[in-house]
Amino acid sequence: MTRENLRRAVRLGVAAGGLAALGLSGCATRPERTPENSGMATCRAEDMVYCKELAGYTHRSLGPAQIEYIAPDGKLYLWVNDRITKGYWEIGHGLGTFMCYNYGGPSNCKLLSVERRKKDESVPGDPLRLAERPTAPLALEFFDSRTIVQLVAEVDGAKPTAAGR
Repeated sequence: MTRENLRRAVRLGVAAGGLAALGLSGCATRPERTPENSGMATCRAEDMVYCKELAGYTHRSLGPAQIEYIAPDGKLYLWVNDRITKGYWEIGHGLGTFMCYNYGGPSNCKLLSVERRKKDESVPGDPLRLAERPTAPLALEFFDSRTIVQLVAEVDGAKPTAAGR
């Protein structure tokens, strides 16, 4: 391959990447999300293994500590510090397959194969009932090391705090 052909290939790759990013921007522009056009409904057959590892589970990530319930219907519930933020998720396709999170602003899209490996702990369902709570039951510390099981026990036996009232 000549140097000029290599330059053309790189320019085409950059252009294709830009077009793919534009294609993924559709994650942020849908006017109304329903179970039929978000969440598991956006998973292609080849994505289903990854989607099933994420959707319908509560996940814990460290640094900063956060707990997230990814509902199969496309809804998200993210607990950070003393807040629960609600959002949506869907799968986007471009130069790869992406999991796109949206909490009211622009979507944040990450490679699906990488995203599933970033979870430090996962348990089935919504044992902390994040989908039902208007506020966090207690505050998570920045580097909180409590497991989901420990948090469930603490929340179920906890008295209301300022964050949980």
